[in-house]
Amino acid sequence: MSNKYYTTKGSALYVLDKGRWGAGGTGGTATATLGTTGSADFVDSISVTGGSGYTTPPEITIADPTSGGTTATAHAVLADDGTIDSVVIDEPGSGYTAAPDVTVSSGAGIWTFECLTSMDPGSPTANTVDIDVWCSGGLTLKKKTGFEAGEASVTMYPQPDLARDKRFFDLSKSLDADGPEVTFALGWSNGKQAPEVNTAGDDFDYSNITDGRTFFQFDGWISSFPFDFSGDLVETQMGIVRTSMGKWVSN
Repeated sequence: MSNKYYTTKGSALYVLDKGRWGAGGTGGTATATLGTTGSADFVDSISVTGGSGYTTPPEITIADPTSGGTTATAHAVLADDGTIDSVVIDEPGSGYTAAPDVTVSSGAGIWTFECLTSMDPGSPTANTVDIDVWCSGGLTLKKKTGFEAGEASVTMYPQPDLARDKRFFDLSKSLDADGPEVTFALGWSNGKQAPEVNTAGDDFDYSNITDGRTFFQFDGWISSFPFDFSGDLVETQMGIVRTSMGKWVSN
């Protein structure tokens, strides 16, 4: 049996964006127009500006009517170039006295960090309490009661021309207690394929991986995104506070 060694070069960090920060597309807007026949209190059409970078259709939300009635619903259709081609009305609704606001969500997607120089995934620490087992001659056992967040870090060369790096710098400054938490997947150098977003847009999907690549997945929030100008190349060591235990994914 021969040992195999895996280098940091060739590994990558994938960060799941559940449609909040534009990894899966952004910039699309939509405007509703009411009907012109009969009661004219329904949504007749929705015009759209396409945005860019969409990898999955964004969610379309139409505001409720202000005086009763039913809420209109619709869905987006993407063009091949990653823009929104159209918005199709599923239910026109009723009871509208004015054209409702239409919200286009960002699409779910994945931010990819390659050319890592180091990666420390860290680990949450188990909290324990002592339990005295008197019938066993005074034996004291430890019982896990939960976990404290651990620290992780990723060192890489930042790219100031990429929206990705500015987005993560902004996330490190966020004071939103719920918003910053994201899901990370560290791809080992024993493969090159990247995971995809699952159908629900809330987790990674590894079913497309056929080259045997291993992943380590965990949740956390970004605590820092500093820049180091002391060497020949500018580096950043992104700090991550772990909020979950990790899991291995082998394909």
